[in-house]
Amino acid sequence: MSPSSLSLLSLLLLLLNGTVQSNDCSTEGFMELSLLEDKTGSTNNNGPSTAGLAESVETRWIITEEDKKFIGGCDFELTEVLVGVDIRTETDNRNQYPRIEIWRERGNFYRDPVSVELRLSPQNFTANGLYRYTLPFPLKIEAGYDDYRLGVYQPPDDRSVVRFYKVTGTGQIGRAEDYTNNDRKVRKKEITLQNSSILIHPITSNNCNYPPINESSFNTNSLSVTNVIPVNDTRAFPDIQFTCNGIITNWIIGITQNQTKSKHYPNIYLKHSSELIHVLTVDASAATSSNGNVHNFTSDIEVQYGDILVINVTTNSNPMYYQQYNGPLNYQLDSSNGLIPLEHNDYPLMSVVVEPSPSILEMSSTLTSTYTQSLTTNSHIQALMTSFLTLLTSISINNTLHITNTHSQSSNTLPSTLPVTSPTPSISDGTVSPPPPIVSTISSTSITDSSTSNPSVTLSTEGTLQSTGSNTLSAVLSTVFILLVVTILVILIVGALVYRRRLYKTSNENETFSSDEKKADIHQQSDALRMNEGQNPAYGVTGENCNTYVSANPAYSIITEKSGISANPAYGIHNREGIESIDEQELVYDEPRTMMCIKSEDVHGNKE
Repeated sequence: MSPSSLSLLSLLLLLLNGTVQSNDCSTEGFMELSLLEDKTGSTNNNGPSTAGLAESVETRWIITEEDKKFIGGCDFELTEVLVGVDIRTETDNRNQYPRIEIWRERGNFYRDPVSVELRLSPQNFTANGLYRYTLPFPLKIEAGYDDYRLGVYQPPDDRSVVRFYKVTGTGQIGRAEDYTNNDRKVRKKEITLQNSSILIHPITSNNCNYPPINESSFNTNSLSVTNVIPVNDTRAFPDIQFTCNGIITNWIIGITQNQTKSKHYPNIYLKHSSELIHVLTVDASAATSSNGNVHNFTSDIEVQYGDILVINVTTNSNPMYYQQYNGPLNYQLDSSNGLIPLEHNDYPLMSVVVEPSPSILEMSSTLTSTYTQSLTTNSHIQALMTSFLTLLTSISINNTLHITNTHSQSSNTLPSTLPVTSPTPSISDGTVSPPPPIVSTISSTSITDSSTSNPSVTLSTEGTLQSTGSNTLSAVLSTVFILLVVTILVILIVGALVYRRRLYKTSNENETFSSDEKKADIHQQSDALRMNEGQNPAYGVTGENCNTYVSANPAYSIITEKSGISANPAYGIHNREGIESIDEQELVYDEPRTMMCIKSEDVHGNKE
């Protein structure tokens, strides 16, 4: 293998090895422990303090509490809101969404509302139950003499996908009775006041004296808007899956009522491709430990990247407990274990603890060892490639390359202000039909409430964005990564083959050149022996058209045409009939001199 190819392979393997060893195994979509503990506190989580804002008819509400307003003379932009809502699936009849409004307060009227739709769906569920919504465009309010009030438009209960909730016994809100789109104003005396507070808090570019949020109270009330229900059927959750090859060490499950021993128990499966693998029977008496209604089951179950959760409960079994609404879309299984969407988005009270699979680290160590041993010989390159491909297949794709955020351990941090790409409506524009909204959820990082200048007031929220394209994006990135690695391997292999072929060709050419050089030397010597005596400078020159300066080497002397004999004492007297020996003398050879041939009509020979 060529040095450059070897270096590239070295870097690739070392990077992959380091990534595998730092692999942080996680899950996606499982309920966070904080929400699970909150929902298993009682079987009636709605409590007396919260109630739905939706009624059988559409309603329009304005927050009339004295201190909850944006004072006049202050510019601000409403960019995000924190909301306490429940979210259901959209159907043919249930397809309307509430709107967030800002009203101008002038004299005895609330008038000229500017609004934007609050569009959330099961694809936007959060693992901790809290929601932070980024408006598709900011609502801009310019400084003037008027104050401004925050309000909500709520569609009828049976037609609304998203429903707001209110906390009773605190605050003040008004129900606008006779608002019409033509008048675009409501008389204050025509508003029915209630001693309640809507679960909504604005996040603006300038607080304009709007009061800060009570973090603890808001979160507690927001989590209480959903109930816990028992479920006795089989459901699958493609949005609840594993993002690594690992080992499930703990199952944490909420069981809000005592189980009946005479009945069957719920069973949990993992769906791997079209295969269902049984992993746990939910029998509370078999739990390793319990804390109230939260039960901890230990296990040693291997999972693979992309495995999804399936819960099977028969009709006559003890039920499995779910949070009603605000969860991922539920599916049922067909005869071949395919997925069929349901009209439910209930959330199973379940969390897990997953650790990286030991086989990944062992494979990484084996790969490093094989790589080190195979660097010295080309015969081990194939073994190295095989080990590398085995590791690649084993890990599928590393968590480091995952763009999809996990619901249990990571989240998507959202900017506090969304860039505006279209003109920003003002209060005088009236009701605005927004472009497709940008939905966001509460970040897991601590978020400073920009509606107040008090630096000590922060909203600690934990949630993540679950987009409809997250799984598709992960699959595409996995495919691209694998294709990239395979392409690199092909290039390395082809480079190695080309390098070896060139090396073989160069070796053959060197051998051929050496053989030809030897043959040329032999032919040259043979030709020199066959040269005409008159042309060989060793015997003098008698050429026809050359005047030659010859060596004065006494070892060869010069042959004359007339005598035909050599005066070289080293060879004695030469004649046609033989060589007559003379007394031996010490032979003397000088260095050969250059011969130059110049055209001439006369030829002269040196004679002694």
